[in-house]
Amino acid sequence: MKDALAEKLLARIMDWTAEDVASQRRDLQVISSMKYNDYQQFAPGMRFVESLALWLQQFETKEERICAYDFVRRRLIFISELEMQHLVTIAFPDFIRPFLMQQASELSGNSPFKLDQLINGKHYKTALRKSLFLAMSDGAHIDIFRRANPSLTHEQILPYYRIDDEEARDLLLKLREDLPKESSIDEDDAKFVNLFLLDDFSGSGYSYARKDEEDYDGKIIRILKSIYYSGLALNTLFDKANLRVIVVLYSATERAERKINETVSEFQKVFDCSCDFRLMTIQELPTALGVNNYSDMRLESLLKHYFDPRVVDTNYEKGKTDNPQYGFDECALPLILFHNTPNNSIPILWFGGGFNYHGLFPRVSRHKQGGTSR
Repeated sequence: MKDALAEKLLARIMDWTAEDVASQRRDLQVISSMKYNDYQQFAPGMRFVESLALWLQQFETKEERICAYDFVRRRLIFISELEMQHLVTIAFPDFIRPFLMQQASELSGNSPFKLDQLINGKHYKTALRKSLFLAMSDGAHIDIFRRANPSLTHEQILPYYRIDDEEARDLLLKLREDLPKESSIDEDDAKFVNLFLLDDFSGSGYSYARKDEEDYDGKIIRILKSIYYSGLALNTLFDKANLRVIVVLYSATERAERKINETVSEFQKVFDCSCDFRLMTIQELPTALGVNNYSDMRLESLLKHYFDPRVVDTNYEKGKTDNPQYGFDECALPLILFHNTPNNSIPILWFGGGFNYHGLFPRVSRHKQGGTSR
């Protein structure tokens, strides 16, 4: 009954005829049941069609409502929980394992095409056991990753990258117990050589690697500092002469990839962090997805007119703000993640409580204003 009332409200707002309602209902029901109803930041009892009706109602003219509705129908990207789980589960077999097998091929001298020899050989087993997997946030879905990869031990998959000295000692002790069974390596030299850093999404790369005045910061930078600065727990875990640091993002924009790679490369040169740094993106979001590439003047006008400048706080100002209606650092994404909307997306999609406008998928921020940059 509530869905039927929401559909009637939507039909009235859009000034639809009975034929319009009949043609739109099926598509709305499908996208709602398959994806949009499962957005985790809807208010209790709220469903997509109701949120859509309230969102469209705030636009002043029929032309604006048609433009906004057409954008949702044709341009919106929604990564559902099932889709994110799929990205998590394919990360190891489709991306990480081939990387380790290539490593084993180089160490053993065997052809990379002799898969059975490689995967059953001691070099692959050693490379696998000497890999440490750390979550950079709860978005890493480390529980799903762990269950999807039973070939990995619990001692090499950790839910967070900040560990203490006691945990570091336990990790090395367990590694030294396991390695002699699979390799002739000296126990005293048993340290990790592969560090995989897992997370779900980056839109701008800002929270992962950035330069703040004369110093560098971000999750990846802090982890690298912890590895190379003595006295910290991560410093004891790795064979730094042979270390490979691989950031695995389940989804990221081309822009974020470029930003992370460039900033980390600069940091490595300045601070002499000589590890082999790589970035793996399971699902890459091309630059062409940005709404600033649409050449749609109706949408441009709508984004500017329905923008609340209060979104521009001190955190938001750390990115580009010439066109703040495009989201943090002007990423201009039409993207929704099932658990929350990134602030890199256009704000008209994610305005929450306290703003002049209602977002279609209201965002819950970890900060009082603006939100954490991704």
